[in-house]
Amino acid sequence: MITNNVKLVANELKSGNVIAFRTDTIYGLSSTIYDDNAVAKIFELKKRNDGKPLIVLVPKNFDITSLVEINENAKKLIDAFWPGPLTIIFKLKSQVAKGITPFDTLSLRMPNDDTCQKLLESVGEPITSTSCNISGEQILNNPKDIDRTFNIMVLDGGVAFGGMPSTIVNVAVNPVQILRIGAISEQEIINVLEKNTYF
Repeated sequence: MITNNVKLVANELKSGNVIAFRTDTIYGLSSTIYDDNAVAKIFELKKRNDGKPLIVLVPKNFDITSLVEINENAKKLIDAFWPGPLTIIFKLKSQVAKGITPFDTLSLRMPNDDTCQKLLESVGEPITSTSCNISGEQILNNPKDIDRTFNIMVLDGGVAFGGMPSTIVNVAVNPVQILRIGAISEQEIINVLEKNTYF
């Protein structure tokens, strides 16, 4: 089912179902972060074994300290780049659904996209995000293809043409590790952290 109704999609998430929606760049499969069964459904739909962490998207008004530990490096990066295309790996502080992460860390991103934020605000809590495809196959970027492949509710954001992925930084270690360069350059990260961190 394809819809433009954000509240309807939010209710579908809160009911324990998996949905698809367009993030800053591509469509993602999503569930709430506290429902073991909903997270398991994502892996079932993707035909993927669990073990690879999922990214968690957070609303602008959410207190992430309820989920993760915040250090000085994290504060600097959040102030400089959130909301935006930066995924930060934090030390996990509280329990989330089984399958989101096999580690003692959690990957968070605050998207800078109006529709994403409207959905997050309507749900009232963070949600997972992973590429909208069957494992090993091409990522789906058209709501009609997603609906046909997965038979789930899709929040229509038009055809997604992709773009630069988010930069991924691990602040759970010291020195900070830049794991993937994306929309934010390595030099931009270094400029923000250089007072306290040495590469």
